[in-house]
Amino acid sequence: MSDLDFKYRLDLEHYEFIELKLILNKIKRKNKTIISLNDKIEKVKKIKKSSQKTVSAWTATEKRTATAKKNILLAIDYIKRNDIKLTQSAVAKYSKCSINTVRKYKNLFE
Repeated sequence: MSDLDFKYRLDLEHYEFIELKLILNKIKRKNKTIISLNDKIEKVKKIKKSSQKTVSAWTATEKRTATAKKNILLAIDYIKRNDIKLTQSAVAKYSKCSINTVRKYKNLFE
């Protein structure tokens, strides 16, 4: 399978697109090999990672973390008021969080 069998997605500015188009036209006219095309494409900037996406994911994680901690603290309070033995599984049961989440935040009740 050659490189021609794959499709690539490039995030280009307008001037970069025009430059790439000119390069492709020159290659067609001069009938050069695909190797020279690859050399030219390497000069084109790579796709940028969206910083907004990263910030949104971090914000969502912070919200879930805050909710889990709040639920765990409420469960601990409930367990203490009702004289139930304070264990990780009890906290998981009453907080409706995963046992793994309770273990992650076990410093809240130790």
